[in-house]
Amino acid sequence: VLVLQSRLRGRGPAAEYKAQKDRAVRIQTSWRTRQQRSEFQAAKQNATAIQTLYRANAGGKRYQLQKASATAIQRNVRRLHAEHQYWMARGGAIVIQSVIRMGASRRAWKGQLESVEVMQSLVRRRQATKVVGEAREQRKEGERRLSAATVLQRMARKRQSQQFVAAKREER
Repeated sequence: VLVLQSRLRGRGPAAEYKAQKDRAVRIQTSWRTRQQRSEFQAAKQNATAIQTLYRANAGGKRYQLQKASATAIQRNVRRLHAEHQYWMARGGAIVIQSVIRMGASRRAWKGQLESVEVMQSLVRRRQATKVVGEAREQRKEGERRLSAATVLQRMARKRQSQQFVAAKREER
């Protein structure tokens, strides 16, 4: 009986102690789990905050780099566009200057051509006047010769007719 009683008593408090110990371990486990979760959540939030700051900083640097690149590209595109506009305007100005110079040159050439034509006209007039004068002189000379020949012919005919008349008078 005693042995039985001691075993029963031993089972009772030992089982109760074990059950109490199990409950205490469960409570402690639950508490430690909760604490670990809380610490993990805090660490996770801290890590997330650090990552956010890092990414923001890295993103900001990337943004600044992209912004600088975009600005450089825009600057070069605007410069190229401005150079193109300049060369187009310069080319147009050169064409306009060329047309103006060509017009001035043509006007000068036409003026020179008119002067040359006037000089040629004067030279031709002088030559024509000389030729006409020479022709008049030749005609006058020819008329004088003709007149002289006519006078001589008249005189010769007169003489012939006088001789003819004299011969006819003698025959009678």
